[in-house]
Amino acid sequence: MALRYPVCSPYHGCEQQAINASIDWQHQPKQDQITFYNPLGQQEFSLNRHHESIKIQENGDIRQLSQAQLAQELGLPIPFDTLSHLPFEQRPQTTFEQNGWQIRLKNWQGYYYQNIRLQQDDYYINLILHEVK
Repeated sequence: MALRYPVCSPYHGCEQQAINASIDWQHQPKQDQITFYNPLGQQEFSLNRHHESIKIQENGDIRQLSQAQLAQELGLPIPFDTLSHLPFEQRPQTTFEQNGWQIRLKNWQGYYYQNIRLQQDDYYINLILHEVK
């Protein structure tokens, strides 16, 4: 997963920041367990979503947030429900808009898209699926 987003300062203007991570995502209806790993394969944090409640565990600390609070903290809403089914629905149009996100799907592998790119304003999420279970 790659995430690119602006960080703005009143003194320096806005600069693009980027994060690259591997993720392990286990999805069930209305529930997600996502573990994020740095490029060296070490776990950075995990996110557990159950309905509208989100629990983030990082460095032994656990925080409980609503999806709205997470969106406010990040500066954009993360479309969990959209992301969880996007890879598995073959579509006639592979570029479209949904819930305010511009979405581009690439490389259909028979039952999933290997590459998913989402953009909203200056925020980009790029998912590359390596293994689907």
